[in-house]
Amino acid sequence: MCAFDTLRFERGGPPLHIHHDQDEWFFVREGEFLFQVGTERFRLGPGDSILGPRGVPHAFANWSPTGRLMVLFQPAGLMEAFFRAGSAIGKAMTPERFATLSREHGMEVVGPPLVIG
Repeated sequence: MCAFDTLRFERGGPPLHIHHDQDEWFFVREGEFLFQVGTERFRLGPGDSILGPRGVPHAFANWSPTGRLMVLFQPAGLMEAFFRAGSAIGKAMTPERFATLSREHGMEVVGPPLVIG
């Protein structure tokens, strides 16, 4: 298992993607988030959780000025290496680099990020 407590200081989030080898579980600690799992969308707040099962497209977007999520991956697989490499890229991350990094770590980008209305 791999667990991350993440602080989000901007609205938005990653593009719609699939984990081929991990289930991804989200627990909202602060703020509001929009999630898509498969074709369904959910708006979650503090204390809410949702599962993005392996093989099912999912994405999330921070709806608030700031937000906090606990994210768990089971099994851990290459997720720690993915976040380490992504942190090294930092603000220079582009959609193309994100897609390549995802492929290198067992994920696949299958759509755009969620649009916050």
